[in-house]
Amino acid sequence: AANAFDSAVGAWVLRRVLGTPIQFSSLRAVVVLALGVVIGTNAITAIPGAIMLTVGWGSGLLGNWFLWWAGDGLGMLIVTPVILTWTEAVRRRPRLRPRQVVEALLLLGCLLAAAPVVLGPAHTLVPSGPYLLFPLMLWAGLRFGAVGAATATLIVAAVAIWHTSMMQGPFVNLSEGAAFAVRETYAFLAVVGVSSLIAATSLQERQEALAQLRHSEDEKRASEE
Repeated sequence: AANAFDSAVGAWVLRRVLGTPIQFSSLRAVVVLALGVVIGTNAITAIPGAIMLTVGWGSGLLGNWFLWWAGDGLGMLIVTPVILTWTEAVRRRPRLRPRQVVEALLLLGCLLAAAPVVLGPAHTLVPSGPYLLFPLMLWAGLRFGAVGAATATLIVAAVAIWHTSMMQGPFVNLSEGAAFAVRETYAFLAVVGVSSLIAATSLQERQEALAQLRHSEDEKRASEE
């Protein structure tokens, strides 16, 4: 019930602010999701879940609230953009050139090869650690827009969460315990997800503005002729 309440309130805010159908191709949409929903309304809707955990298990209310808020917020930040961007892409049905398909497959291969190394047991062999993935995330966002950034974030999140759940990878410190590993993983994924989405939507907005400007100039020249 508490998770359904989280989702319903978050969806209501997105529809109220961004309109229907929701388009996740602007910097404003990223800000609304990250600040308005993930941080804002999620902080309020996490209270019922935290209360139920406290009543059911007798643990601290503040700690339960933080875990609920962080877990649900990370889910919103990672899953919601994937659903929205792919829905929009299916609706628009853009045509991909063969070169773009090859580039997308190359990017996917690089992500699938690099993520298990830098986020798994072999992470000590990579000096730059998990941040080696940032260039790949930017590649996904700058070349394939919000749908590329969201999909790449989902892949990285799946690999990171899997290895952390197995107490492996760069976010795990056995002396600190599981809670420390969870917080570190959440923080990394939040930074990766928001950064790639901001880069993707900012570039997409600029490209759309330039396209509209060229279209206006063409119409003006046509009317003058």
